[in-house]
Amino acid sequence: MPLAARLAGRTRAVVSAASSGLLLFPSAPFSRGSWLAARLAIARGLPVVAFPLGFAPEQLPVLGPGAWQPAPWRGGWRWAPAELFSVCGGLPHDRQSLFA
Repeated sequence: MPLAARLAGRTRAVVSAASSGLLLFPSAPFSRGSWLAARLAIARGLPVVAFPLGFAPEQLPVLGPGAWQPAPWRGGWRWAPAELFSVCGGLPHDRQSLFA
């Protein structure tokens, strides 16, 4: 089995065993394994928080209907699915508020 398939399988296994949420430290906006894990966690209804390393938060990829919102921790961004995003009336803060 090719390495990429083995890594994707491992990612699926790890996310399927998660019970609290997913914490990511991606080093690039195109990190396939990180964003696969994020999409799988979102599909399971788990919260996803990312701390982008070496790139701007504006480059965080769209993971489906929803938006990235500043997390309570400096430098962290929480994915808010569209249903939660619309209920709370949109982003409560400017995307840069945690970086000021």
